[in-house]
Amino acid sequence: MTRDASISKLFKFVMGLNILEGNKLTMEGARHRLHSLLYKLKESCLLLDCSSRERFSMHDVVRDIAITISYKYYHVLTERNDVEDEWKNVDILKKCTKISLANGDMISKHWAEGLECPELEFFYEVRSAFLSNFLRNFSQGWKSSKF
Repeated sequence: MTRDASISKLFKFVMGLNILEGNKLTMEGARHRLHSLLYKLKESCLLLDCSSRERFSMHDVVRDIAITISYKYYHVLTERNDVEDEWKNVDILKKCTKISLANGDMISKHWAEGLECPELEFFYEVRSAFLSNFLRNFSQGWKSSKF
């Protein structure tokens, strides 16, 4: 089973996280580079076309591998990580650099006192109403985060 994603949303993440090489890229140049990378990944069968040119999808196995690599080497937590083990381990949270969630209820349920992630640089949660409340209550001790 696959899920599709927006190329424009991916572009926002890529720019916000400074993923593309070249500090002097224009917005048009960065967009062109992203489209070129997506084309190469589709040609390699790592990404799939969708009914719209503005969207792409990924095989579940490719997504699972990407999540595993981002967790193991870049300390990224998603709701696909094991909540009981990784999300409750204080040492893992202290190394966490990025968090990406579709639903922030998990955080408020498990960390009513707050979430200590001193290395956190990026936090993404789909529902903006949750995010504003979350920032008010949970962002103590984060050094320089992007939301």
